[in-house]
Amino acid sequence: MRAAIDTHMHSTFSFDGGNRSEEYILAAIEKGMRCICFTEHLNCSLEPKMCHRTVPLEAYRCEIARLREQYGSRLRILYGIEFDQPHEHHDELKELQSMGFDMILGSVHGVFGRYAGVESVFEGRSFLEVMEEYYRCTIECAGMRGIDSIAHFDLPLKGIDTPSPDIPLRREALAAIAKAGMALELNTGGMRSACHNTLPDISVIRQFAEVGGKRLTIGSDTHNSHGVAAFFDELPEDCLCGLELGVFIQREFVPLEQL
Repeated sequence: MRAAIDTHMHSTFSFDGGNRSEEYILAAIEKGMRCICFTEHLNCSLEPKMCHRTVPLEAYRCEIARLREQYGSRLRILYGIEFDQPHEHHDELKELQSMGFDMILGSVHGVFGRYAGVESVFEGRSFLEVMEEYYRCTIECAGMRGIDSIAHFDLPLKGIDTPSPDIPLRREALAAIAKAGMALELNTGGMRSACHNTLPDISVIRQFAEVGGKRLTIGSDTHNSHGVAAFFDELPEDCLCGLELGVFIQREFVPLEQL
């Protein structure tokens, strides 16, 4: 799949970003891309070692404005945020609506108070127990108005080499996202982790289409400039499963063909 857009990346405005925003832009221009969206981390409800420091929003906004001025004729640069556990932070989510973001990416990073993307999330609990709790949290997240796309669906599978479980609650979670009119993200970050797969798996993207999903975003979830659009060229031609791929600009979905 040709890399034209990447709508999930973290610069040094995130606690775990490895490069300045400008370096990601230069990497995207070198790859001949049309559009990227920065999605810096905001909020966290997990154990202290995984907690996200609050992104300096004003500095972040000003830097995006500066970079648009400098590089906007060569690349569309979008201003996004990855909001953690939105179902646990109702008031904060309301505040984000008026802050001028192009996209608000909703993420369920934690289950049972632990970071979900590592194998240790299953310690002391069964596989089914963890996955069902993750799907329940995702259903709650889908019920929150103000989220544009759900990031890295099936995140607990990132730290293990196990297929996505075909259990009723997974389908229910996908149906809730579809009913809310939200996009689902095809995240290639899992391809560099223990699961060696996209999050979610392409079969889950197909199921999202079956339950009424319409829109898809795509993100590398990179934390360094070398990873912009990483693994996109390894995705199968049918990975979109008939869904419309695009970006959010001023919170409105814009299909790739219109960029």
